[in-house]
Amino acid sequence: MEIIKCAIIGFLLDLILGDPSWIIHPVIIMGKIISALEKYLRKLFPKTKNGELVAGAIIALILPTVTFILCYIAIMLLKKIHPILGTVLACIWCWQALAMKGLRDETDAVREKLISSSIEDARQQVSRVVGRDTNTLDAAGVTRAAIETSAEN
Repeated sequence: MEIIKCAIIGFLLDLILGDPSWIIHPVIIMGKIISALEKYLRKLFPKTKNGELVAGAIIALILPTVTFILCYIAIMLLKKIHPILGTVLACIWCWQALAMKGLRDETDAVREKLISSSIEDARQQVSRVVGRDTNTLDAAGVTRAAIETSAEN
């Protein structure tokens, strides 16, 4: 029941505050971890379809499992100090995980750049919300990238 309360509070915080730029977003941290794991696993597994599939499965297993365990431990440690502290942290992480307002604001900015600015500005803007290389995208590619990231998230 507490997680539902935290999710609702996180949702409301997201609607009101969005994603403050001074807080590093968990997705950025996860992206860096994925990149590091990928470099390491590419050395361990052959560059075959099965090798890449196994390496991808390892990343897909490790990242959410370790994230869950670390979050659980942090919340439980804070709850030992005071029950409200653990709940506050859970609410903050729910808020950061949602990122709906921030994503909407970023994709709106991509649209604005496509309408009123250069393709280079639009590429730069969309690079803020996608992990792919945006340097060679045309207007349709920038649009697709923004739509896909919105749909994925």
